[in-house]
Amino acid sequence: MMTSKNKLMGSNQSNVQPILVIESDNDARPLLIENLTRQGFQLMVALSEIDALPQLRGASQLPAIILMNQVNRTVEETLSKGQQLRQDADLSPQVPIVIMADRYGADLEGTIVQVGERDYIIYQEDAQQLFDLLIRLYNCL
Repeated sequence: MMTSKNKLMGSNQSNVQPILVIESDNDARPLLIENLTRQGFQLMVALSEIDALPQLRGASQLPAIILMNQVNRTVEETLSKGQQLRQDADLSPQVPIVIMADRYGADLEGTIVQVGERDYIIYQEDAQQLFDLLIRLYNCL
């Protein structure tokens, strides 16, 4: 069985664009970074959109995906901040934004809602669901 890392990386890891991870939660961030790295994803990490902007402007390789955790705001506000960051950093509108919803009911658990052409809100049931979505988005690049 192929692992997520094999599905993503193939044989040439150096050509993979990073994921920009925006995670302000000091408790969640290390685990998220560890899990994504173990899956073979290359990462850029920022605590907020404000911290991410100078990183993006100075980056030698721009992100393929923006991954944001919804913390202390609505998913709509989080998505709006991500879209503004994408615009302010002059990233392609084709760069998908994935919002990891923080608070939701059991009826939403395990669902992924596509918002517009390239943006998503994921109501995770487990980490594998997030990995699968990120791999699917990479495969569409």
